[in-house]
Amino acid sequence: MEAHSIPSLLMGVLGGFALFVYGLMILVDGLRTAAGPSFRSMILGATRSRFRGLFLGTVLGTAAHSSATTVMVVGLLSAGLLTLVQSIPIIFGANLGTTIAMQVFAFKLGDFGLVPIALGLFTILFSQGKVYKAAGRALIGFGLIFIGMETMSGSVAPFREDLRPILEHLSSDSWQTVLISLGAAAGFTAIVQSSGATIGILFAFGSAGIVTDLGQVYPMILGAHIGTCATALIGSIGATKEARRGAIAHLLFNLIGAGIGLAVMPLMLKVIPAITSDLHHQIANANTAVVILTVLPLLPLTGPFTWVVRFLTTWGKEPAPSISNLDPELLKEPEKVIEASIHELGRTSRIIMKSLELTGNLLNRNSSRTGATIKQNEKSIDEITRSMTRYLRQAALSDMTDRQAVMMQHINLCMTYLERIGDHIDNMYDLVVELHEQSGNIHVHAARQSVARILHATDYVMEAVIEALNGNELAFEDNGKKILAARKKYKSLSDAEQLDAVRKVASNELSPLAGFILSEFYNEMDRIVRHTKKIASLLRQPEFKPLDLTLDDEDDDDNGNGHEEPAIPSPG
Repeated sequence: MEAHSIPSLLMGVLGGFALFVYGLMILVDGLRTAAGPSFRSMILGATRSRFRGLFLGTVLGTAAHSSATTVMVVGLLSAGLLTLVQSIPIIFGANLGTTIAMQVFAFKLGDFGLVPIALGLFTILFSQGKVYKAAGRALIGFGLIFIGMETMSGSVAPFREDLRPILEHLSSDSWQTVLISLGAAAGFTAIVQSSGATIGILFAFGSAGIVTDLGQVYPMILGAHIGTCATALIGSIGATKEARRGAIAHLLFNLIGAGIGLAVMPLMLKVIPAITSDLHHQIANANTAVVILTVLPLLPLTGPFTWVVRFLTTWGKEPAPSISNLDPELLKEPEKVIEASIHELGRTSRIIMKSLELTGNLLNRNSSRTGATIKQNEKSIDEITRSMTRYLRQAALSDMTDRQAVMMQHINLCMTYLERIGDHIDNMYDLVVELHEQSGNIHVHAARQSVARILHATDYVMEAVIEALNGNELAFEDNGKKILAARKKYKSLSDAEQLDAVRKVASNELSPLAGFILSEFYNEMDRIVRHTKKIASLLRQPEFKPLDLTLDDEDDDDNGNGHEEPAIPSPG
């Protein structure tokens, strides 16, 4: 190979690979957007039996690929909306679904790749609906995948005679080369976070004639299965132990699959080439066969498999995550739906409280792991909010009294306010990080002290919210008043701290930048407490208590309505 041809080769391969991966991303994103919340609904609806979970996991894996589907599953596990045993069949199916998608890409449609791109563009330009535009993007992505493979194949084809000797040593005859190929493919797939990308490169090399035998690429197929687990493992950082177990289950499944694949490798290399002589389809068939051979023995053993995952992840003292109260079996009983939804509000408020406490801890000591937990908690709150809305919408289809109908509206609003509180805590974490970046500033310590004082008052208000959402119907009104009383105390302290911050900036006791960051903190915490006031106002509505009680007419804007105002304990 001449030196001047190397840049051309690299640009062609990298460009084609980029088109393939970008096309895959657009395809997955387009399908997920077109489906809307259906993907998550399908996952949550797949919990009734392992076969249903396997089937729906396969559908999702075909459309969104195993890594994206498993990340969604990990998110639902972290939010307590799925249990580990419910998630296992979905993870199995997601891996199977990805291999089915690769069966489609095994067809050599490079010459026709422009057709779906043109159709997709016309769909985007001339359609109005969000779903149609998303479907158009998916079509463009589908076309880019084939053009990317064709580009890679066309770029390397002129150099096949130079490149073929480099890959000829890859053979299934030596366990050393098998393990090297497997490890290299696993590492590459972990970096690009897509087994489809690795399989796509094998398709391209097969078309170019660089790889001519299934035995050369079979170990790479197994390695791609292992490497794709990196996406879920990364996504589980900072998540609950149950979510991390979901990511480990994905890895364990593919490790077992790689072991089975190695054990049956001699048989595979004889049977699959006998079925078809086309290397593309040999690769796709081997990819699917390995996963099927892994699912068949493991699906009936979902219980023992779950036990093994739990046994392998017993480290740490983290308590078991709380599980969602939104039981689908209750949907035909509105009163039980209301009770379950209120308990879910309480569960969400405890997640929020945990994030508030972690934010306070970060003021003195920065920790990327703690930050990841805060970010994951925010994602969990978003998932719970979506599930709550979907749950209440389903319940609204049942016959119910006027009080029950209004109660569900109030509960949904409370969930919305809690979700917004989670957003503000997420913003506060970013401000904490910014404060740590200014640690060399001599004024930052004073700013941290001020934030700590007002954050403690915010904690106290959230504790009142948690108490109010304990599900005790008779205490809702009184607890709502306690929230308002705690808010009044907070407001007094917040006003004083903000005036003091302005004074310190004016007297140069605080730098302008520190003062600006501090004002952003005050703004976020003020909004948090403002949302708690809205929750308190809802809790004091007649629907939140027995019908024979009436709501008094006292103004609840900034006072405890005659109740004794509790003092906010000093930090520590």
